[in-house]
Amino acid sequence: MFLETEMMSNSIHRLLRMTFRIIRSAAAIAIVAVLLVALNITLGAIINGKSLIGRTAVSEGIVSAVYDSGNFDAGLRLQGDPNRYYINRGLQHRFTIEELRQTLLGKKARLYYVDQFIILDPHGRQRHINQIRLGKELVFTELKEPEP
Repeated sequence: MFLETEMMSNSIHRLLRMTFRIIRSAAAIAIVAVLLVALNITLGAIINGKSLIGRTAVSEGIVSAVYDSGNFDAGLRLQGDPNRYYINRGLQHRFTIEELRQTLLGKKARLYYVDQFIILDPHGRQRHINQIRLGKELVFTELKEPEP
């Protein structure tokens, strides 16, 4: 009887140690994941239209939609392009949807955007516009030194 009780006690002790190891490992993994997300968001910050880790890329096409995408952002779509472009806080300080529609809708525009990897948008479908040109006319920029 004493031997059986001791064996049960040892088994319970081993089971508890294993459980605590698993919990510590899961906690460590969770902490690392949170730190990676925080690092990605911090390095992905956009300051003066430029990303700390990204670069400015360009898409060109016919503007097929101009809409309010929430949070005072102005959204744009290009014909045949699955991506969504937005002017951050564009409706709060700069434009109205109607002004943007009159200026851009149906016209060939060159959209300069921040090309970077963000964990929350792994396919890069949401693109922060930092400059818009219609031909040589600069319609919008948030860059200190506009792209040509």
